[in-house]
Amino acid sequence: MSTMKTKETERYLKRRVQFKALSPVHLGSGEVWKPLEVAHLDETLYVISRAKWARFLQQEGRQGDYLAFIRGRLEEDRPAHLQGFLEERGWLRRELLEEIALYTVRCPQAAAATSPSGMRAFARNGYQQPYVPGSAVKGALRVAILFALLERLPEANRRSLLTRVINQGLSRLKSEGKSKVRKQFAQALDRELLQGFSLQGKRGEPHTDILRVLHVHDSEPLPSETIRVEEIKVYSVGATEPKGFSIYAECLEPGTEFSIEFTIDQETLADFRKASQTYGLPFEVLEELVRNPFEAARRWVQALLNHERKFFEEQFGKHGVFDFGDEEEPTFRVGWGGGMLGTTIDLLLPPGRLREVRNRLFKNRGTAPAPKTRRLTVNDRPLGWCTVLAPEPKSG
Repeated sequence: MSTMKTKETERYLKRRVQFKALSPVHLGSGEVWKPLEVAHLDETLYVISRAKWARFLQQEGRQGDYLAFIRGRLEEDRPAHLQGFLEERGWLRRELLEEIALYTVRCPQAAAATSPSGMRAFARNGYQQPYVPGSAVKGALRVAILFALLERLPEANRRSLLTRVINQGLSRLKSEGKSKVRKQFAQALDRELLQGFSLQGKRGEPHTDILRVLHVHDSEPLPSETIRVEEIKVYSVGATEPKGFSIYAECLEPGTEFSIEFTIDQETLADFRKASQTYGLPFEVLEELVRNPFEAARRWVQALLNHERKFFEEQFGKHGVFDFGDEEEPTFRVGWGGGMLGTTIDLLLPPGRLREVRNRLFKNRGTAPAPKTRRLTVNDRPLGWCTVLAPEPKSG
């Protein structure tokens, strides 16, 4: 058993990385709680268990009343929300809400319970404990590594590659539609830069994706008090005020620390080293990025940070949005709220080319900067910015 453990230790290089959130971070579960699924009391949002609520209504014999309330609101063209029903019946009490809640989250804004767009949930496990998904961290690392690889190409090669990928995508626009073409852009770059290996006779598919060797694990469950609901506004270039609606999302609070373990499969990495790679980059460049992905993330984030600071000052007249205090600078960005630039390599595209892609694949905004909109909390904080502490080796 000792020999087996030694071999496993030699094959897998393990690191545990400590993160600190510098701004609110939203990592969505895909769940959006609608107004009939939440209630608010005393700066707490109660996400209601459908089963517990149905059981309570049955015990009270009020199923008909509840359905009539919803039907009446719809007939009057008024919003139907649980908050209103509970208030009308005198049931907006902590004891009842705790009895029927799936979980609770701190929420200063009562309007989150009645917002027509609902409230975006944070990723949670089966026990309703929040956590940071490893898939979200790996997704951010993938973008950072692609960005770093493209940066390292000679300018003429990079321009040629991006032009070819974009032109091929736009040529399929009429036959395949915007949604499919948008997805294919990232897939095309993956095939060129990360999947161009020949392994067991296969090439250009997930099996030959070098990031197979990088396994990023979920964080441990986070304390529930590290999550709170943030009210988020959308700013658009040319407008003096944010748009009239708000977005509500559960976010990790600034100052929260969490850790992620990632593993590098050195044996499989050696197989990639022996394989042929189609694009003209030395394998050592790619291997260094895979072994030190958070250095790639730091460089990508610095470029993004410089761009966004300038953009907010010039377009919105907002200074200090990206000042995080205590002389801390972000070295990682993850999660929702960063827009097109925060989740892609689009920062490397010339502004005119980026506008063309935006106008043809998303909404046509003419000559307006691409992207045109940005999201901030009502306290003027950006979303998703973290700092990464130095990864430490983990013994086998």
